[in-house]
Amino acid sequence: MKVLLVGFKLSVGIEPYLNIIAKNLQAKRIEIKLCIEKRVADKCKDGYGIGLGGNSVQMLKDTLNVLNYFNYAKLLIHEKPTVVFFVSSHPLNSIAILITRIFGSRATIVSQIHDPLPHSGTSYGIFILISQILQCWISDKIIVAGKKLKENIKKYYLCSENKIHVMPLGTFREERSNSEEHTEEKIYIPTLGRIEDYKGIDVFLKSAGIILHMMKDKGINYKFLIAGSGDLQKYSNLIEKIPPKYLEIKNYIISDEEFDDILKKSYVCVLPYKDGTQSGTTAISYYNACPVIVSNVGSLPEYVQSGETGYVVEPNNPEQLAEKITLLLENNNLQKKLAIQSYSYYKENFRWSNITKTLVSVFKE
Repeated sequence: MKVLLVGFKLSVGIEPYLNIIAKNLQAKRIEIKLCIEKRVADKCKDGYGIGLGGNSVQMLKDTLNVLNYFNYAKLLIHEKPTVVFFVSSHPLNSIAILITRIFGSRATIVSQIHDPLPHSGTSYGIFILISQILQCWISDKIIVAGKKLKENIKKYYLCSENKIHVMPLGTFREERSNSEEHTEEKIYIPTLGRIEDYKGIDVFLKSAGIILHMMKDKGINYKFLIAGSGDLQKYSNLIEKIPPKYLEIKNYIISDEEFDDILKKSYVCVLPYKDGTQSGTTAISYYNACPVIVSNVGSLPEYVQSGETGYVVEPNNPEQLAEKITLLLENNNLQKKLAIQSYSYYKENFRWSNITKTLVSVFKE
């Protein structure tokens, strides 16, 4: 088997996703080649650079650049892959698939769809949706990160259930055999990652205000944390209502090391999304033995065992969110129990050595 991994645009989340898939396929002695944006290809010995990635305008230019078609066809003819796996969304994907049908006719074409329904507020969301629908129609197999997303593909893309496969989104971390859940004193209640409207920063801040009132004079050491790059200006009024000693803000791209350090010091990680599909933060939280509280949107609830690894709350409900956070703040034994079970869930479900077995079986079907 020879796999060509294709990513014409590698965002902050997609680049480590492609890298860890490549690493784990190679660990199974599967030959891989990369067809990726030139910025990243220049740093990879197995990488062929096609396209410049970038913003929506650059993506459109890459899609209309006929030279990219010729370069991709040359790559297919030279490498002769048995599987072509498109790991991210891009309008150039559908053209590349048609080229694959001509110049790599024996190759199995697999497409990963991360967000079947684009997030609210996504620029050019309707064009992304149409592009992904076309891509799915002409692919042999489709991979999504949860059962709910599979249902979305069936319902809105009108694709056969048999071609859609569910594969969890694992951690972008080195595997380890033991957790460190008891070694750090807990202080944080964080929401982590890029600042976007759909992620419910306002819901998080409103619940913080409720908790401060509920926990007054109880002597428990805790601090709310917002960590990630993006514009927080629209939340300034809510931020000002939280006393500075109870709120910390890290408004920049958080490194993997700092991300893990925060989670090790957290009672629970909060994903108060208003809408969405899936998130890698759940797996990373479990990797660090940190329970999660997620909104009941997309496939987020599928990877939370309520009362075992965390809790599921309704979206846009700061009162319910505050109730669950307070439950863990006030009950140290419950928090430790959920921490231990979260790490156990990671070991069983989110290790890439296991996830890669699923991926290879999809390739071979």
